[in-house]
Amino acid sequence: SFHIYGGQEDDRNSELAAGAISKNLIYAGNIMYRLGSNVIASFETSQTRTTYLGAGTKLNPHYDLALAYLF
Repeated sequence: SFHIYGGQEDDRNSELAAGAISKNLIYAGNIMYRLGSNVIASFETSQTRTTYLGAGTKLNPHYDLALAYLF
């Protein structure tokens, strides 16, 4: 199976001090594959974009690889 998701948090910039986080944006996707009747392999990737007031945007990529055994 294949899944995608995302979200955003955006504050009012007029209520923030310089250097504060004004916005977070995240998007991600994953793939899950059933290797056997009770074994699942999965790969997930995501990226978070954090915007600081007056200081620009920082990108944070994240990658996961998992193997699950179902009891």
